[in-house]
Amino acid sequence: MQNYTKIKNPFKIEKRRNLVAASILIILPLVLGGVFFVQQYRSRANVLTKPEEFHASRVSATSAQVNFVTTQSVKATIMCAVSQKGVKFFCGEDSAATVQHSILTSDFSVNLNTGQGYYVFSNITGDDLPIGYIPADTTNPAFGLDFNAYNDESLGLCYGDEGFNPQLDVNQDGCVFTNDLVEVY
Repeated sequence: MQNYTKIKNPFKIEKRRNLVAASILIILPLVLGGVFFVQQYRSRANVLTKPEEFHASRVSATSAQVNFVTTQSVKATIMCAVSQKGVKFFCGEDSAATVQHSILTSDFSVNLNTGQGYYVFSNITGDDLPIGYIPADTTNPAFGLDFNAYNDESLGLCYGDEGFNPQLDVNQDGCVFTNDLVEVY
């Protein structure tokens, strides 16, 4: 009697490897996509609201105090950028949900450049518009503004209007009017 040994089929082994590789290539993107969408969902504010009574001022050469009010209690995070379409960076956040927001950038080790003004954005608005402007560190909040920046298109615009520039809102009342223009002189 002959002793037959069972020979493994090399095509069967390769078929299993291909099946495992295909499974990983299908499942991995689904898992990573799920993680991405969960992060996007969790990082947004639960309530979208419009900030009111915005006021920002320099408290030192490298830090600023940002204050505003919301109609609903939310935990706000503020981002800063040198321009309205520029790269945003973290500037601070509330420690808990509140309607009276007072954020000091130095509490988060954020150092602002002395001669530079910054646009302020927040996660509570649901849009990409700046909620206000932190002036450069000078005694005059209109430092660096050009009289010619005020034109027929910019006057009369308020927060939320297309083309609104919070840098031109020197008195930080939410609208660009001639009283802001007077402060530039």
